[in-house]
Amino acid sequence: MCNCVAAELCLRRCLTSCPTLESEDQLRLLNFQHNTIRTIENVDNLRRLIFLDFYDNHLEQIDGLSALRSLRVLMLGKNRSLFAYLFHKIRSTA
Repeated sequence: MCNCVAAELCLRRCLTSCPTLESEDQLRLLNFQHNTIRTIENVDNLRRLIFLDFYDNHLEQIDGLSALRSLRVLMLGKNRSLFAYLFHKIRSTA
């Protein structure tokens, strides 16, 4: 069960991708926990977003966050594909 307030949005709904969020310009916390999302997308218009949670998804890489200037917390735990990708990327540059 999710106890979100107006500046928060919880999307724990077996999502496979990030939905387009319109008229959410005041959104400060966005929770995508426990989905099967592979790509971060459709968040670049959320200019006031401070907290973005992708814990327990299937993320494969991190892109699409450069426009989020207010972002302070990014939760990425339990995304095995992402950590394998990052580990490989770090090893290939060493």
